[in-house]
Amino acid sequence: MTDLLALGVLVSVIALLYARREYPRRGHLTLFGLFLLCTMLFLPILMIDQVTRYTPPVTWVDYLGLIIAITGLALCLAALLVTAVSLHYLVLIEEQHQRSVFGEPYVEFCHNVPRYWSWRR
Repeated sequence: MTDLLALGVLVSVIALLYARREYPRRGHLTLFGLFLLCTMLFLPILMIDQVTRYTPPVTWVDYLGLIIAITGLALCLAALLVTAVSLHYLVLIEEQHQRSVFGEPYVEFCHNVPRYWSWRR
């Protein structure tokens, strides 16, 4: 897994530097540049495949790794939740500012347009 990660970082750096050099010169990528970018996009799929191959824990180290992984997942989910709540409050602050700047037309706009997404067509 660490080999794939190191290879992914190396290929990504090379591909991005190559693309950065090729675009100003030619205005497009060469076949080699496209190959590098495709490889850069394919390597994470290999890493995900390696990570998702689950084998039941056998030793205490396996159990420790499982506990660390579950803790990490819980922290990620808690961060997604904190971020979502924070962004919602930011939207409310921005809406209040828009209401004070634009007045009644903005209030009418808010009545006609959903805040985040709409299930209506």
